[in-house]
Amino acid sequence: MKRCCGRQPCTGNTLATLRADAQWQPGTDDELTVGTEDASFELTLLLQHLPLASADQIELFLDEIQDWRHWEPLPPPPPLPPATRASGAAYTRPPLPQQIFTTPEGQPIHYGHRWDEDPPPEEAYSRITHPERFAALHHIAQALIDHLRATYDVTVTEGPASLQDLLWAPDETIYTIRLTPNRADAAPLTIVSTAEPAVIVHAGAWCELAFPDCACDACDETAEGQAEELEQFVLAVAAGTFRERYPLGRQGAYEYAWAAPDGSSETASTSDPPTDSPTPPGHRTPPRSTPPRMAALAPAFHLTPR
Repeated sequence: MKRCCGRQPCTGNTLATLRADAQWQPGTDDELTVGTEDASFELTLLLQHLPLASADQIELFLDEIQDWRHWEPLPPPPPLPPATRASGAAYTRPPLPQQIFTTPEGQPIHYGHRWDEDPPPEEAYSRITHPERFAALHHIAQALIDHLRATYDVTVTEGPASLQDLLWAPDETIYTIRLTPNRADAAPLTIVSTAEPAVIVHAGAWCELAFPDCACDACDETAEGQAEELEQFVLAVAAGTFRERYPLGRQGAYEYAWAAPDGSSETASTSDPPTDSPTPPGHRTPPRSTPPRMAALAPAFHLTPR
């Protein structure tokens, strides 16, 4: 039976009525929480922050509540197509430089294993140490470009004009290359090296991944791990297993999926509609979909072996 003995239960009961699958849940430090598998609301924090929120913040919160209220599971995806086998030489990763990075005190930093025992401290999330370790990704990107140019039937466009493919424009770029398959139903692939250093890969209509996605000390990424993820994604697109779906369900979700020839795969979705952009650095415009990108959502995305 529902009962209201204070602001938390009353607020929680109101939230619980918005979704049939919403339930009261135990939160951290015995806080009262209402939510579902996809989202939850900690009532103590909610009631503390709402009186201090601005009108714009409250409007954003109410939009989030509405999105949560109307959320529904995405329709099941179709099976990914089998990877195609290209003729010619297989891709070979160039050797990565063996480098040792140290703390200001001269102690070696073991990236990838810094937080094996304890969680990262709060300040590590806003600190970036030795981002130059990711410069090796530029060599990986160039090796992948050389492999695709030699192996697949593509038109190569070099220069800043291809930056218009990106959804979010980087602050400073080193080089930009677009590989356009010479068939109408295949996904273009744009590869950008940035000065951060990082590599951005845009595939198909809206899929855009950065390597590394985050270089902060808390994420503790390594050049080797990011090189592997970069190779898996680019080679999966080339092998023909990349897929996008939009809009999906009542919330108009966007989803992409791929499977690499080595058996690794990834599926990701967001309820935010994709944008047509590019958006200048430091600015975020309201997402909007446009006919050119919608037209690029072809049923099959793959390059054609030479």
